[in-house]
Amino acid sequence: MKSLRPTPASLLSSKQEVGSIASYPALRMEQNDQRFYFVTLPKDEIFPFCYVADRNEDPEKGFQRVLDIDRAKDIAKYLDESRGSIPTNIVLSAQPEAEVQYDSRKKTLKFKRLAKSFLVLDGQHRLYGYGLTKKDHRVPVAIYDGLTKQHYLASIPEGMARMLATLIGTEAKMIVTPGVVRETVIPDFTAPLEIKEAWETHEVESIAGSALTPTEKESLVRARRGQGRYRQDLLRIEHECRVSHVRNPEYLIASHIKPWRHSDNQERLDGENGLLLNPSVDLLFDRGLISFEDNGDLLLSPVADRLDLPKMGIDLSRPVNVGGFTSGQKFYLNFHRRDLLLKTG
Repeated sequence: MKSLRPTPASLLSSKQEVGSIASYPALRMEQNDQRFYFVTLPKDEIFPFCYVADRNEDPEKGFQRVLDIDRAKDIAKYLDESRGSIPTNIVLSAQPEAEVQYDSRKKTLKFKRLAKSFLVLDGQHRLYGYGLTKKDHRVPVAIYDGLTKQHYLASIPEGMARMLATLIGTEAKMIVTPGVVRETVIPDFTAPLEIKEAWETHEVESIAGSALTPTEKESLVRARRGQGRYRQDLLRIEHECRVSHVRNPEYLIASHIKPWRHSDNQERLDGENGLLLNPSVDLLFDRGLISFEDNGDLLLSPVADRLDLPKMGIDLSRPVNVGGFTSGQKFYLNFHRRDLLLKTG
């Protein structure tokens, strides 16, 4: 599948000749036999020479989520208009063609300016945000040298994987209020299922330790399973699976439109934040492989498997319309289309 992701070089051109050598002051560090460098670079010295391995483009070797260009624009606006700063390093892996050299005496790092000199390991949205800024920002970067795919795609214990996903595998959403900038870590919408479940477990534990009443705690946890008050309120709105028309409630899942893991407590219990779906359709909807327009038209993600969709009850022979939604459902569906429906990179 051809990527729709804008390449860094297409958004920002280097002021230097491609193939020439760049040289900048840098600090070298070694940790567990791995070597990396801390350096700050002008945005036009790093942005055009990076590339991203996307999970949807390359399910076997890719590891970055689909680029949300609106998020990158928000970062650029934050840097340009809000006079904000982002001290966090973008993490890169120098490729062999970059011919990275470090002069320990002068403490300088040299590399060749080529279109794919560096692979982005973490921070693609910050990278694109810097690339879209109007100002000549300098970018804090950590550059690994000598990594192979075995290093950054190696199998690690499950507990460590979850910890790392929490620390560096999620994006930080900047929330700017007058005089205050704070970072809220949000879970990766396209993360593997076990990471999503780990996040939900974390949320459940937070509810258990909160000051809510026992009844409120039980309602929220039961809503996660599509039960209790949430399901009862949903059954007043929905009476069958929107796609397969199965009506027996025993066979249907009360599926949150805005997932429980991304909702606040009020949204988790809101009956309008839901659809009744059979298990196959619920899986496709939860994974962002299908969604719905406000008028009921079924939307298919470009990355959905067209061969298997009919086996899961999705009719591809004709346009599918599942009927109208309430105003509340439309509100949540807007979130689902914008933030969950998978798009090409």
